Amino acid sequence: MKKPFSKLKEAIGPVPRSQLILSFGIALLLAFLALNTDLFRVEAFFYDFRMRLKGNEAPSSEILLLPLGDKPLEGTASIDSIATHRVVLEKLIAQKPKAIVYLNRFDPAEIDARPAEAEGFVALAREAERQGIRIYLGSDVDLSGEVLPAYPLSLLPHYPSILHKDGTMFAEDKVMRRTLLTAFGKPTIHLRAAYPNLSDAELMAHVPQVRGAYYYKEADAYHVLIRFPRNTAVATHGFAQLSFSDAYEGKDLSRAAGKIILVETMRKEPMNDYAYTPYSRDTYTNPRLAVHAASLDSLLKDAGIVLMSRNFDAGLTFVLALTLAFVGITMRPSRGIVALFILSISLFLASLFIFWLGFSVRLVHPLLAMFFTYYLIVPYRAIFEYKKRWEVQEKHDILVQVEEMKGNFLSLMSHDLKTPVAQIQGLAELVLRQGNLKVEQQEEMRQILE
Repeated sequence: MKKPFSKLKEAIGPVPRSQLILSFGIALLLAFLALNTDLFRVEAFFYDFRMRLKGNEAPSSEILLLPLGDKPLEGTASIDSIATHRVVLEKLIAQKPKAIVYLNRFDPAEIDARPAEAEGFVALAREAERQGIRIYLGSDVDLSGEVLPAYPLSLLPHYPSILHKDGTMFAEDKVMRRTLLTAFGKPTIHLRAAYPNLSDAELMAHVPQVRGAYYYKEADAYHVLIRFPRNTAVATHGFAQLSFSDAYEGKDLSRAAGKIILVETMRKEPMNDYAYTPYSRDTYTNPRLAVHAASLDSLLKDAGIVLMSRNFDAGLTFVLALTLAFVGITMRPSRGIVALFILSISLFLASLFIFWLGFSVRLVHPLLAMFFTYYLIVPYRAIFEYKKRWEVQEKHDILVQVEEMKGNFLSLMSHDLKTPVAQIQGLAELVLRQGNLKVEQQEEMRQILE
């Protein structure tokens, strides 16, 4: 019975220690180079691919989407009119929702043109707050800080509600993969809606404890990777939805009870109402409202994706590079390439499982180190093998030459000996024919002839 790992030992050839040490040194150098090579678009591809493969999850039942513009309103009502919003707000408050979050931007010109309606909207919102219903307004930011909503809406609680695109960082492909938790030293509206019972100061202190939260120094803000529950397309995002048009007409309002209502435009034409997500970069496919909902969903569940640290990335890269160096220097190329692909596929499957658990492992650096190491070590191994074969061939050629010389020597010796022997036999035969020999002499001559 074969011992365990006997096949592995058969596959591994004897390698001098100096060769192993040199191979490991090369592997460490290549791993260091891989760690300093940033292929953000490739990393983003792997990230998005894992997001799509992780499977669908149930969105939070606390969230209700209230899209503006998906269906036409009756009569002269308009989604841009503060008067229309006042009517809908009054109807929603009657259903006792947890919170109403306005992610749309109210037109300052409309507010200035209808100050009485704006005052009435603010009064309704304050009455809702007295009833325990939170009303939040989203705001923009610029280089100087938060851009406040038009007065008197600025009297209501307002927080930055921008959606983060990877435009100047990471993949730079304008895909929305993460959400801002803070901006200019203030909580964003998603964080505010997820923790309504904390004060702003308490919320800022709580930010580092949010699962997956990390500080990005260049932006002076905390981010978190969004765990999208499912495809963000209009028909598949999975969040409960009530059209603003239906709410205006008083239809299905009971669905708003106990919900966090997100109000945002979702018209059919303006590109600004849609976004690129890990699921799709097709235009007019992924409404921004669904991305807002997914951001809030991650925070409500405390299920943000945790990006593994740089130290973990470096450790994994060095270990895999050393492993591939050992494989490349000890195994035959045919078996080594199989080991390379098995290890690569195993790494991806392990990262997919870890991603499903809520952790994201960088794949570009380990894969680069593995392939660089293997395909640099293999030629080195080939040179090593060629040298060994050349030495064997040289020994073989020398042995052949020795055998030829030996044969020639024996042939020569045989030829040189045959000549005097033949002469002696000839003389013996001649003497025997002449006769006059004694019996004993004749017998001796016959022995010579034999």
